[in-house]
Amino acid sequence: MVLACASNSDCSFTRVASSQNARVYQASMQVQDIVKEVFVKHYLFRSRFDQLKHFLRSSRGKRALEATLMLRHNGFYAPKPVLLMEKRSGPFKTSSVFICEKVAGATSLKHLLQSLSQNNSARALGSKRSLIRDFGRTVGRMHARGIVHGDTRLSNVMVKEKAGKFLFWFIDNENTRQLPVLTARTVCKNLDQINIRAKVSNADRMRFFSEYCRERGLNPAESRKMAGMVMDRTAKRQDERAVRKPWKKAISG
Repeated sequence: MVLACASNSDCSFTRVASSQNARVYQASMQVQDIVKEVFVKHYLFRSRFDQLKHFLRSSRGKRALEATLMLRHNGFYAPKPVLLMEKRSGPFKTSSVFICEKVAGATSLKHLLQSLSQNNSARALGSKRSLIRDFGRTVGRMHARGIVHGDTRLSNVMVKEKAGKFLFWFIDNENTRQLPVLTARTVCKNLDQINIRAKVSNADRMRFFSEYCRERGLNPAESRKMAGMVMDRTAKRQDERAVRKPWKKAISG
């Protein structure tokens, strides 16, 4: 059904934006007179080497399912899984599809931050600061339990407000994992993903980081060391992007 959607204009699946390494559809599913909105993600191989790797490891769909269940088991929010489908050729996985429920009433963290930043009212400013602090505490709790999200794009975090608090649902969890020990390098990489993609003020960055360190129980010396590592990594990546950008323009233009 999913594969047929690419060529069937009458299909009830609606394709939504995604990376080039997957096809994502939104659809309605009816079970015993209950209609649920779901997302269907068909994972594609990134390369021949990626295809070879998946002969020896779990499919991307299965890793997404397992990580989603792990997050929910640890008290974090993730979309409710519905179904995993794997296509095999003998013992080898050749394709996988993961279906999960849509998080009703949620918006992406990226969109919400942009919306609040464009509103100059005192209420919007307060909401933005609360949003950033709540997100810092949530990421701090995840790291305290050894959990790192594999791709912390702000569009991969869905947000709902409840009783004055912001709650966060994590999606695209195929590379999310729980480790027995989190190294400083792994933590730094994860925080840098957030830092470089969040278009907020330095004061807002400090609000996030202060709540993050408090949740993890870091002392002032540990907090300063971690902040320095994240800032150095972010500066290095920004320099690398600045170098690559002219080459991308030259190639495309």
